[in-house]
Amino acid sequence: MEIPMDIEKLTLLKRACDLIVSDPHLKSELDEKGNITKTFCNVGVRLICEALGLSLWPPNMLANDMHDLMVENPSWVKCEGFEASLHAKSGKIAIASRKGDGHGHVCVVYPGDLVESPSLAKLVPLVANVGAKVNGVVAVSKAFAVKDGEPSYFKYVGPSGHTG
Repeated sequence: MEIPMDIEKLTLLKRACDLIVSDPHLKSELDEKGNITKTFCNVGVRLICEALGLSLWPPNMLANDMHDLMVENPSWVKCEGFEASLHAKSGKIAIASRKGDGHGHVCVVYPGDLVESPSLAKLVPLVANVGAKVNGVVAVSKAFAVKDGEPSYFKYVGPSGHTG
């Protein structure tokens, strides 16, 4: 399958992901006992999208609300992990998401090759993770608890609902 690729958008997506996951301001906040009190996955996703010129999320929208918006909005199409990876490799935004009790988690799918996940026993996408414990470009199985399986994937197709 031939993937239309915009090298400028692909380079910009990679650069934005790499910069955001390494931003020290997006590391989890801890209390005096070392317990995580605040995470910033939602901020990381929003900032990466904004770096590509996409204002898709209000500043204070949390991960569960982002997940709900992607489920309900026709600008987002639910897809499999390999398709989300292909979408990202064409320089477009795709999101890995899991709604959770209280707090969910969201990551931008990184434009790279699928990688083997021993815990899921399959090939999975890389994600730009701003997480509770790990910030970086990692296999999706390192960003989400594997006991619940893979997260949901959504690709942004724009207001017209077309991927092209």
